[in-house]
Amino acid sequence: MIPVLWFWLLWGRRHDLDPSVSNSDPRLGLYVRDRDETLSSLRFLFDSYRCDRWWFEVAEIYRRVVFVSVIPLVSVNKATRASLGCVLAVLSMLYYREEKPFRTTFTNLIAYIAQAAILMTFYAALSIETGVMIDFGLKDFGMGLFLAISNLCVLGLAL
Repeated sequence: MIPVLWFWLLWGRRHDLDPSVSNSDPRLGLYVRDRDETLSSLRFLFDSYRCDRWWFEVAEIYRRVVFVSVIPLVSVNKATRASLGCVLAVLSMLYYREEKPFRTTFTNLIAYIAQAAILMTFYAALSIETGVMIDFGLKDFGMGLFLAISNLCVLGLAL
């Protein structure tokens, strides 16, 4: 319910969040938006994003809800859930790579790498459930170590 309220609040100010000048000069659009004091109460919802992606925080919340709450309820079969997670993670990676929703290039890069880590995690779950790991001679400990290191790398980049 709260993300719906956030979207409603953002929608009402969408012309201020994405000034018309941002179509011709994105940096000028960010400058105009950043100087608008009337947006200060909503700034936590859009400040990290490009002007034309003022809505992205709401979409990101729902993406996370799908990964955390919907995928576990889709099927009793763990391999099916892991497969769906892989598909959604690939779609997330493609979106982040193509659209680059954040203001800064480095933040977009970290977001893309984080999506890759999510994909690796779901693929590892799929590999464990289907027994593919055994065919390649991998053990649970090795796969867990690989996943822990890859996710720590994302954290290291963020820091």
